[in-house]
Amino acid sequence: MVESVPKEPHFFDRIAEEWTRARGRDKGAPRVKGRLIGSALGVAAVLPGFAWLWGYTVDDALISARVAANLARGHGYRFNVEGPVADAVTPLGWAYVLAPFAKSGSLDALGAAKVIGAASGLLAAALVGVRVFRTGRHPLRYGTLVVLGLCAPFAAWSVSGMETGVVTLLGALALWPHPAAALAGGLAAAWRPELIAWASVLAAGSSLSESANGAGAHRQRAAGVGVALLLSLGPLIMTSAVRQVLFGSPAPLSAVAKPSDFDHGLKYALGAMAFSGPTWLLVAFKPYARLQRREIALGLASAAHFASLVAVGGDWMAFYRLVVPIVPGLVCLAVALAEHAAPWATAARLTAALSVCCLLLVVRGPDARRVGQDRRALIAQAKPVLKDCHRVAALDVGWVSAAASCPVFDLAGVTDPQVAALPGGHTSKKIPPGLLEARKVDFLVLELAPGESPRQPWNMSAFLRVVERRVARLVEWEAFEPAAVLPLRGSGPYLVLRSKNPG
Repeated sequence: MVESVPKEPHFFDRIAEEWTRARGRDKGAPRVKGRLIGSALGVAAVLPGFAWLWGYTVDDALISARVAANLARGHGYRFNVEGPVADAVTPLGWAYVLAPFAKSGSLDALGAAKVIGAASGLLAAALVGVRVFRTGRHPLRYGTLVVLGLCAPFAAWSVSGMETGVVTLLGALALWPHPAAALAGGLAAAWRPELIAWASVLAAGSSLSESANGAGAHRQRAAGVGVALLLSLGPLIMTSAVRQVLFGSPAPLSAVAKPSDFDHGLKYALGAMAFSGPTWLLVAFKPYARLQRREIALGLASAAHFASLVAVGGDWMAFYRLVVPIVPGLVCLAVALAEHAAPWATAARLTAALSVCCLLLVVRGPDARRVGQDRRALIAQAKPVLKDCHRVAALDVGWVSAAASCPVFDLAGVTDPQVAALPGGHTSKKIPPGLLEARKVDFLVLELAPGESPRQPWNMSAFLRVVERRVARLVEWEAFEPAAVLPLRGSGPYLVLRSKNPG
């Protein structure tokens, strides 16, 4: 009989063991050292990506920043100082988090949001690093941290100034084998409602996996699942109730302004699977049969989330924002699969995932990292043009609100309940005749198609989106005159129009 030879500990495992023996620690020391090393590996993996994409942001981040600035200045929870209280921010409470940093304006609030999001993303990566370090003994499991580090969506949305980094941290905490994990998932879903299927399936499945056998097990199992579902569903139910009281609707205003579209949602979900990166780590068959029940619950929750993305119609923003909160879970599931798969299969999955991640970074990364810089330049150019405006209408109200001190009429309806209720998507709202005049709009900011220059008359120009073309047809072209053309790298320029008869 040939005796089996025990496997040699991996490099990082040997470091923890030797460090513990050399210092003569107690029994709890290896666990503490393992957590420190794992968290350090997770942070080190994602830090370069965060630094590379630090300049990334989106227009919606400035919407939250504007509401935060109004809160900080005592104007209340509203987008326009003179406007009504409106549910302009999907994660209810995010503007209050930013308000202490927003007294000097929305750009300062955006800067604080980027720092908070980045710190949250780093903590999420640290938690993933601990799980990777402590799960199994297969050396290829560390490759999943490299995939996380090169995952452009994870890095970009953590530093974007949106709430995604915080939600991702809550998603990482929901993976932990702790009674409060279901609550963490529920809080994530309260801020991002499309996560509700993921949070509830994960909570219920994890509770079932921890149930004991024997007398009374059935009742205990049912009670555990009930508590888990309550913790995962409760925050969203409470948030919806607060919205109903404050705004007259349990759903976020963005859900009304951006109605779901099955075709777009399907394309979005398939695109996220193909190009986000970590999803390629899950392309396996036989290893799933060997997973523990908690890991199976995580796999089912991940599948439920992609189904939710189809149902909600996906998202229009780049880098698959709605997938990012479950990326920590995808990486942890990939580590579990690696323990039960052939090394060549794990290596093949890692190669595919790394290739996709590198492709996205190379193709989209250079432009993405300049977005913030370009937006600030755009705002600086627009400020002197809009300094005398009474009310400006625009589709991209985030940067416009940072450039103009006057009220902003939101053509997308994301911050305006009246426009949100109109037919069409947020870029194709059917603005009725007379609404611009009723709102006393004296400036228009409309984006031209890429490479387009203003024509004579200006309303014959090629505008980028449907609602802008509609607005150009609704107003009398003689009533407005071009005031400026503001270039924006990588997109069409903005045409600023001024009323000839203000007031």
